[in-house]
Amino acid sequence: MKCIYCLLLPLLFVLSAHCQNVTNADFRVEGSNIVINYTLDAIADIDIYCSIDGGKTFGLPLQNISGDVGSNVMPGNKTAVWHVFAERDMIYSNQVSFKIKVKESKKTFDIDGYLLEMVKINGGTFEMGQHSEHATDMSPAHDVTLSDFYMAKYEVSVELFKKFIDATAYKTDADKYGGSYLWGRGYWELSKNVNWKCDTKGHPLDETDYDLPVIHISYNDALAFCSWLKQKTGENFRLPTEAEWEYAASGGEDNNGYLYSGSDELDEVAWYFQNSYDEGTQVVGLKTPNELGLYDMSGNVSEWCNDIYGDYLGGSQMNPSGSSEGHLYVFRGGSWHDQENKCSVHLRFNATPNTRRFNLGFRLAL
Repeated sequence: MKCIYCLLLPLLFVLSAHCQNVTNADFRVEGSNIVINYTLDAIADIDIYCSIDGGKTFGLPLQNISGDVGSNVMPGNKTAVWHVFAERDMIYSNQVSFKIKVKESKKTFDIDGYLLEMVKINGGTFEMGQHSEHATDMSPAHDVTLSDFYMAKYEVSVELFKKFIDATAYKTDADKYGGSYLWGRGYWELSKNVNWKCDTKGHPLDETDYDLPVIHISYNDALAFCSWLKQKTGENFRLPTEAEWEYAASGGEDNNGYLYSGSDELDEVAWYFQNSYDEGTQVVGLKTPNELGLYDMSGNVSEWCNDIYGDYLGGSQMNPSGSSEGHLYVFRGGSWHDQENKCSVHLRFNATPNTRRFNLGFRLAL
């Protein structure tokens, strides 16, 4: 028997701090549906979320909801209807909360026919790293405050990277230094003539597969790409700082405390050793996004960050940018070649700036 026990008790609407143009939110129960009313004072994209633990976690936006939700909702008095049993078998809680949220703004750039989507990440304060009784490079956990920034919705694809190569005739580190590294007989082996045009086995890609994330990319290559894109668009494209990467991967201000980016169940959000080892990288954006609408922050390819690798100093920090000296650079997120434990949003990796491998790519920030 389907149950809507919670609907007999008072519900709380929780409005996002960045949704000042949403007011007068209330609801009523009509049979097996929840009718949600609110007032919107400017055109916006609207998502509605439900929590059954008093607003501690909200998960993904409600899907089986009709009316004034989704893209380009016009201003005025609005009504949305959640068809509860089309989405859930039951709700049995006296701590149900709803959140009406204006979707984060985004910027889209047309790069010679390629649409590059950048998602607005509202700044805030979060706890970076992890508490640990043992010394690790993820501790001490410490408070970090970040300003607003943008993060690319997807990892940089082969298609987009090719536009950079075609425009500049740039030679990657793999081209200059004899190839890229594949994991072979228990260690990294240099494979000749392997570069950005190749797959995880070192074979040339068919152009129909250029929607895969680009790999065999060094930190130096990623910086060169950012410089080209900055010059081309006039926008300050760059690699994310390590703090920005962890904040965005964790869900930003919508952080639900997941171990991986968007879920505690890695299969939902990531390509990793158990589900992609035989095939390698996968087309960007096939898995479920995280709370901010970012895809593949865990798994698929490891992503270079801008920071020089160093120990966490602890204490409160504002927009940190990594160590001031060193010869190793940070990359994050785990990859298709990694086990679950390496896909955590907290785990850190490092390598020299000319390192290129069959699981190393990057994502843009702005």
